[in-house]
Amino acid sequence: MTTPLTKNGEEQAKKVAKELQQQKVDIIIASPFLRTQETAKPLAKALGIEIILDERVAEWNVGDLIGKPSHSPEAKHDAQRAYTELDYVRGGTGETHQQVRDRALDFITDISKKYPGKTIAFFSHNGFGKVLLSALRNDSYLKKNIKNCQIIPLYIDNNTGKELNLHRPTIDRLYIP
Repeated sequence: MTTPLTKNGEEQAKKVAKELQQQKVDIIIASPFLRTQETAKPLAKALGIEIILDERVAEWNVGDLIGKPSHSPEAKHDAQRAYTELDYVRGGTGETHQQVRDRALDFITDISKKYPGKTIAFFSHNGFGKVLLSALRNDSYLKKNIKNCQIIPLYIDNNTGKELNLHRPTIDRLYIP
């Protein structure tokens, strides 16, 4: 998609870059959508890191509804069905919830193996993010929308591919010599 950031979006991108600079980011991954790349650009520039584009973090393909207003009754009904029915095809020719879930989990598994111990900032979209978070948290449907430039820290267990709950004490392995 070739939709650029608005002036407000540019300001949000600068703010998120400033916040993420403190996190010692090693890798930056973005969706191939222009606005997502533009959101990642201030952080990449500040850190001197190249942006890696990855199709797997692209927005949910809504098929025949691409380019149509997301607030229309048809689009709202389509979204409701898509989030609650795993095999419903968005816009008749797009992706199912299960397909987005599969590519989200494939992305997390792949980057966990490829970049162990690295801090990764990835820039994606609301639909993809909601499906990813619901999959990682074993929650069938994440009801809250993800806000523009919202930072959501994730700690992934490389063994399970699920989000770690840092509030619950866990021990991966205990060796007593």
